[in-house]
Amino acid sequence: MSKNIGVPTLKINKVNAYAVACEALSERYCGDEDYKPDMTQYNEYIEGGYTSGKALAKYWQSEAEAARTTDSRGRQRCLRSDAVIGGAVIIKPDIEIMQGLTREQQRQFLLDAADIVIDIMGSKGLQIDAGVIHYD
Repeated sequence: MSKNIGVPTLKINKVNAYAVACEALSERYCGDEDYKPDMTQYNEYIEGGYTSGKALAKYWQSEAEAARTTDSRGRQRCLRSDAVIGGAVIIKPDIEIMQGLTREQQRQFLLDAADIVIDIMGSKGLQIDAGVIHYD
């Protein structure tokens, strides 16, 4: 029997930056039926430095506002509201994989998987602003 690891990705733009960041990071604005708020205190922040979704979204927005494009006439233009300003990657192993591991093995598995994603993103010149292991 094979096991799967899903790795969904999401493009982030000026419209959804706040919602995505605040769902993932310390604010945990989460509507997931499996969400366990009492477990949020155990979440582990691992990369990039941001733990607050509000702060991260503000950073992304300021970077987007500072970015300019040049049109065909040489005029400076702000980015469109739907321009991609970031991305999110979620590592989602099958529950059977995680249930067969101790908490420390689960943590190490996710850290190793995050290192792979970080290496891939870094090889493409992409900056990692935040990372979190969710236990909630």
